[in-house]
Amino acid sequence: MVEWLFSGIGATLVSDWLKKRESRKQNLFCPQSIQPLVLTDSSYALSLGARVRFIRTEILNLSLRQLSEILEIEKVSSLERFELGVEEFPLQVLKKFEAYFSIRPEYLDGISKGIFLNFHLCSSEVERYLSQGYTPLILCCPSERSELFCRVVFKKHDGAFLKVVVGNLLCSFASSGGGQLNIQILIQALLQRNASYTDVRVLKVTNRAWELMRQGSYYNQDEFHRSADWDCQDVFVKWFKDCEESNKRWNRVC
Repeated sequence: MVEWLFSGIGATLVSDWLKKRESRKQNLFCPQSIQPLVLTDSSYALSLGARVRFIRTEILNLSLRQLSEILEIEKVSSLERFELGVEEFPLQVLKKFEAYFSIRPEYLDGISKGIFLNFHLCSSEVERYLSQGYTPLILCCPSERSELFCRVVFKKHDGAFLKVVVGNLLCSFASSGGGQLNIQILIQALLQRNASYTDVRVLKVTNRAWELMRQGSYYNQDEFHRSADWDCQDVFVKWFKDCEESNKRWNRVC
């Protein structure tokens, strides 16, 4: 056998076999088969689905059925396939998800760490949320109490679900400048509607909730871990009444 292997015939057959084997290896690892387009799409579908699932389960605390109903997806199994990356989210479903929960498109694309869009704290935006039936809250920082930092937040029950949006500007009840003016934007909008300061709850949140607001990842996670912030509440009532009296004097002059 050894003599035959190293004979002329044996050597020729072995050489031909090695050449064919090397040719098959080259065809198997050709550049066209390393990263086909379907793998790239699948990778995007997987990462997108994982982010949607994280928001649904860890932040919004919604079941597959609940989110399916909100997004008007006919079959719960379809949403499950989207989240698992088996199928890519249809664009119209994704846009509805972003709009309904104020989701940052950049987060779903893996670009931004912040999950939610903040609303711009200005007169027109405050009026828009009030006209849509949102209730205003002022959520206050539990630390750095010398500054009495806070943020204006709107909430609204949509069926059994509570929608929440957070203002983009930092406010302060210890300020006589911009921090105060930011809160007075809300006060003036309420006065135009003949609302009272009693229509706004001023609450102290947990440190975790405040940090999540700063990061753009807050969505009412500590609903049962908030308490009235009496220090900020007293200042809010004073500012509200001051604005109310100022408006009355201005109207009399006009």
